[in-house]
Amino acid sequence: MFPFILISMNKATFRILSGAALTAAVALATVQQAASATPAPSVGRFHLALSKAEPAVNGTVAASPKHIKLWFTQEVKAAVTAVQIKGAANHVVPTGPITMDAAPKSPAVAEIKETLKPGKYTVEWKTLAADGHPNKGTFVFTVGAKAAH
Repeated sequence: MFPFILISMNKATFRILSGAALTAAVALATVQQAASATPAPSVGRFHLALSKAEPAVNGTVAASPKHIKLWFTQEVKAAVTAVQIKGAANHVVPTGPITMDAAPKSPAVAEIKETLKPGKYTVEWKTLAADGHPNKGTFVFTVGAKAAH
């Protein structure tokens, strides 16, 4: 219909643009919008995750650990935090209840109630952040020397 497009510059002024001028105006508007926009937040900053564990994620310990310790990226509630350790043939290793110190960033700690034999173990955890967001995860660790290659 019309070989031009009207673009509102403000309430009182209009400008007629066509062809290359229109393309340049759209590109400039896009760049200005991107520059003035608030950056998208990092997803990791706002979601609960496991940040550290003892025994370490995918780590190897020489002897059976007496406790498992889990650190999270946010404060968690001990009353709704659970851990389960599984060994060979999905044997569930008995653990004590989760305990935590009152200090910020304290790990969730569970006593391991039996001596772990050499081998690979899977840790399954679930918890609820203080802000109400749930999360769960798994990792493995090995007891005993790494296999020779």
